[in-house]
Amino acid sequence: GMWNIDMDWTSAATINASTISDKVEIPTAAFDAVIAGGFANIAQPGTTQRIDAIVGAVMNMSHWYKFPAHESILLNWVVEIQDGTQKSGIRWVELRSTNDGATWSVFQEGTFTDPTETTVALKESVFMGCISMDSAGNIGLGYTKAGTSTFPSLYYTGRMDGDPLGTMTVPEELAIAGTTSVTSNDRYGDYGQGVRDPVDDLTFWVTSEYS
Repeated sequence: GMWNIDMDWTSAATINASTISDKVEIPTAAFDAVIAGGFANIAQPGTTQRIDAIVGAVMNMSHWYKFPAHESILLNWVVEIQDGTQKSGIRWVELRSTNDGATWSVFQEGTFTDPTETTVALKESVFMGCISMDSAGNIGLGYTKAGTSTFPSLYYTGRMDGDPLGTMTVPEELAIAGTTSVTSNDRYGDYGQGVRDPVDDLTFWVTSEYS
């Protein structure tokens, strides 16, 4: 859902004149947002300790971009790729407005899963997405991957503007390989961040955690 907020910062007296509109529901394709385990969802090598996929949160941050003919907002959150597997994918959505933000709708959406395997049983989990868009409309997605064969590690993918909608077409690349599992508790990362460099509006920077 989305809200419109109109803040009146004129004075302490006028702040009460600020308004927040009713929630507007924007329909998306169905997804499974629940992964069993409470805060302990994702498997790791060599331990029974699972780590938190950060279920139920839109990942930090949701960026808003203004282009000459439209505006875009990028969102991402974790989903379970098959019920009961405790394996996560990253659902990502680009919302667009062509009327200066008055109304929004889904322009494209997709679920990114471990691209190295085709069957759910063999896939590792991907989570903690850090998504960003450059000035050409290309999208970069940094993320953590972990599973029974992968220590929590940082990877990235992306897509070029004009590629088939709803797909990450850039081959997965390893940024930093993890070397250990988290065994002291289930908390992990919480959030990463993906942004574009203001110098060229084309370079992506990602800050996140690996083990």
